[in-house]
Amino acid sequence: MSLLAAELLKTRTRWLPWVLFVVLLLGAGVQVWLFGYTAWWDLHDEADPELRNDVPGATRAFVLPWALPTLLDAGQFWGSIIIGVLIASAVATEYNWGTVRHAIARGQSRDGWLTVKLTGVALFCSALLLLTLAWGIASSIITSNMAGFDVTLDPAGSVELSIAEIPLMILRAGVGVLPYALLAFALAAIGRSTALGATGIILFIFIEAAVIGIFDALGGTFEDLLVFSMGHNAASLLAANRLDSETYASLAFRENPDPASLPDPWFAFVMLAAWCVLLLAVTYYVFRRRDLRLGTGE
Repeated sequence: MSLLAAELLKTRTRWLPWVLFVVLLLGAGVQVWLFGYTAWWDLHDEADPELRNDVPGATRAFVLPWALPTLLDAGQFWGSIIIGVLIASAVATEYNWGTVRHAIARGQSRDGWLTVKLTGVALFCSALLLLTLAWGIASSIITSNMAGFDVTLDPAGSVELSIAEIPLMILRAGVGVLPYALLAFALAAIGRSTALGATGIILFIFIEAAVIGIFDALGGTFEDLLVFSMGHNAASLLAANRLDSETYASLAFRENPDPASLPDPWFAFVMLAAWCVLLLAVTYYVFRRRDLRLGTGE
């Protein structure tokens, strides 16, 4: 516990995590205020009061309960990138400081050091994502009131969402972030470079999104191969969060997929868990045999 407390202290006293946290808050604000409330204000017809009781288009980005799956969808995509950069920096910087070698030389096991580092950044990143979601929900409540919508879980009487389902929706989005975070962790730990971990995770996410779109358009065997991809299975979990079949105005760099074309959510969970186990196994295997000389940390 003392090692974990020290790890959390090192993470929260650096400036980069807080800069990235501000980026997360700005992203949630853009989703709700700009792509939601502002877009609705520009498009709605004030002369027709019936539109104030409808929930079309842009209102799904800021009116609860539709805003919740929208925030989680955008948060999973962009949160994976932001958290990946944060993790890459937190891990690779240790090589540049020389603290990895000193910790191992003073008796801490390699597995123990890696586990403490992973647990510390996981707790810190989880807190940042949950605080960002809380800010997004608070913004949704404010903008819903400003737009004249009732702030309830079922304002239009067309969907059902219980309080008990909300933690499950958040958990689905969190599982969608986890394999990308572990990929950044693996790249940084193995490559001993912030640049490799951060650039690698950014390129992977955007290239994967493009490849998924191409393979989906080609169909056949190419489409079948998507069951092994992180993004396709993460999309399945996020699709399970949707409250109806209408389009959601998410900032994620991907189209709203048809849930019928996605794997079963439980299958998606198993595939993402398999990715996590594989990435952890490779990271621990390489780190156990790593020559712990100073890395560049760049």
